[in-house]
Amino acid sequence: MEVILPPLYLNVLKNRLFNFNEFPIIHTERLWLRELISEDAKAVFELRSNPEVKKYIQRNGPHSIEEGKNFIDRVRCDFELSKCVQWAICLEGSEVIIGSICLWNISLEASTAELGYELFPKFQRNGFMSEAAAVVTQFGFSSLGLKRQEAYTHFKNKSSIRMLTNLGFVLDPSRKDQDNPNNAVYTKSTTPDYC
Repeated sequence: MEVILPPLYLNVLKNRLFNFNEFPIIHTERLWLRELISEDAKAVFELRSNPEVKKYIQRNGPHSIEEGKNFIDRVRCDFELSKCVQWAICLEGSEVIIGSICLWNISLEASTAELGYELFPKFQRNGFMSEAAAVVTQFGFSSLGLKRQEAYTHFKNKSSIRMLTNLGFVLDPSRKDQDNPNNAVYTKSTTPDYC
């Protein structure tokens, strides 16, 4: 599995603790993770509004392709502010989006981030998200210097829970999702006692 990552830079100006000189593109055996671009607005709208994808996610919209474009603009801005890295998941050799994955709510002060992900239903149950999440989690620890990553998932979403536990995430019963009481919080740390 090859991971192609640009170097990180420290920048104390403008309260930025890191930034990239270019977006980190990641290749795995079957996938490549790339930056979302404006031309992806229709695919982002279809993915984020898909009823099966939203089954366990408490999310309003998007309701239009324009809202898909606005989402892309927002995550690109958050990348520049060192708050989020949002990848489009594509099959190797294709530009077509099959899902997305991100590290967001990045706090470099606390060395934490949240892992988020979604995949079109026809690509589920093929190990694609496990493959993408493994390299993104690795990226978070090795390239961003995170000490803890967390993922919020609906307690009934057995596939998501299984994937997270297979990646070494553990349920943190002391943590609650203030926005969705049906979510359980799973964490993975570089050290066993990191809180």
